[in-house]
Amino acid sequence: MLNFKKIIHISTDSVIIDKKIYSKIQMWDVLLELAQRVSVKNASLLAYKRHQVPESPLPLTNTYDISKNAKLSQRDVKQQINQLLTSNTSLVVETGDSWFVAQKLKMPTNSMFHVQLQYGSIG
Repeated sequence: MLNFKKIIHISTDSVIIDKKIYSKIQMWDVLLELAQRVSVKNASLLAYKRHQVPESPLPLTNTYDISKNAKLSQRDVKQQINQLLTSNTSLVVETGDSWFVAQKLKMPTNSMFHVQLQYGSIG
């Protein structure tokens, strides 16, 4: 369902517009020119901020108390993961809900955060 007449394919050293190839055009030059011609549209960002609810800070616990027969919540899992993170951590997040959960983690300075692209496999 793509309309190829509206697609601009920018490569490192060429541009394709409506099946016409323009070679020896550097990506950087194209992006600089585009940046001067586009306007900021922040409707999505404003909608996100309008619906965003900050998480209330809870004290971190050392272990999840299974003896209470409580359901393991996403918050419990995030707290446990946060305790494991160090400045040497390299966290790899899969496609799917993991993206959104991991964005709320408190990554230590110098730690690394990697996100699997959508075309990646799940599982």
